[in-house]
Amino acid sequence: MNTNATNEKVLIGLSGGLDSAVAAALLKKNGYEVFAVLLRFWSNHNNNSINVDSYENNWENARNIARKLNIQYLEKDASKVFYKKVVVPFLNTYEEGKTPNPCVLCNPTVKWDQLIETADELNIDYISTGHYARKVHDENTGEFRLFRGRDKQKDQSYFLYRLDQAKLKRTLFPLGDFYKRDVNDIAKSIDLPLGSTRESQDLCFLSGGKLDGFLREHLPQSAFMEGHIITQNGDVIGKHSGLVKYTIGQRKKLGVSIGKPAYVIEMQKDKNRIVLGENEDLFSDELLAENCSWISQLVPSSKFQSNVQIRYKHKAAQATVIPMENKGCNVIFNKAQRAITPGQSAVFFDDDEILGGGFISAN
Repeated sequence: MNTNATNEKVLIGLSGGLDSAVAAALLKKNGYEVFAVLLRFWSNHNNNSINVDSYENNWENARNIARKLNIQYLEKDASKVFYKKVVVPFLNTYEEGKTPNPCVLCNPTVKWDQLIETADELNIDYISTGHYARKVHDENTGEFRLFRGRDKQKDQSYFLYRLDQAKLKRTLFPLGDFYKRDVNDIAKSIDLPLGSTRESQDLCFLSGGKLDGFLREHLPQSAFMEGHIITQNGDVIGKHSGLVKYTIGQRKKLGVSIGKPAYVIEMQKDKNRIVLGENEDLFSDELLAENCSWISQLVPSSKFQSNVQIRYKHKAAQATVIPMENKGCNVIFNKAQRAITPGQSAVFFDDDEILGGGFISAN
């Protein structure tokens, strides 16, 4: 980020939370002319599974933050595109018997697209967010490279692997070199009006609501059709109340007992069955990823070594990544990994640099 950006304009996505507020303050301190936009992702107030008060609190916080920082502020309804590009795939993935991560889709297809579209309308040079990640411009190749945030506990680069060169070129990450404790200190030092805002959660669009209620309101009744719970030998030991209520590695709320700790190790969508096993049965040394995306936008021509992260907060593990046809990758781990879950993302790292990733289709 340019620390002497006199007259350069930047549009930041302001959520009403601490991180984006401090990011906006840092941009202004560094000389940018800062504009802020709040993207409204949800406008259906008749939805019983949505806590509307939580949304409205965040929106009011965003307005107060913009006033405090004396920056230009606007709000944009992005609910239709959010529903189409995030919520619908989220629901479809659950129906397929997989476990989705909506942030991976939301960032490139909604947040970045909406920020860039708005910036273009206002003739603004850059966009920005409160993500903990770092961007580096490689002067030799001209490419923009993406790295983990300095604070490994807050690093959010896992969710950004589907950004492309055009989006990275326009993006500033003010918090990339900061630790969360420093961000908290900055917020206190300038007395930001954050109200009762809490830390962002993975399923932000629930905003305090319950996942089960959300799924029941948006999925057909057939998604909750009862089916068998079986052992690896095929013995029926119970019934489940819909595959959408379970995920790989789940141990609680299974409603059955096998005399020892039992875990969901497989979801058989075609037969509407859940397979239980022991903890050791959750380990696998291989996965298939589909619809892979690469930061450089160049598909590797041969296999390569990488540290692969299979879910947020998972410690990336050494593996061989083998690019395949049709945007696929075969990933072979040096050491078996626990609970590789279809629907989640496998993200490929070279030390702290993000190379790309894809959606896990099978283990």
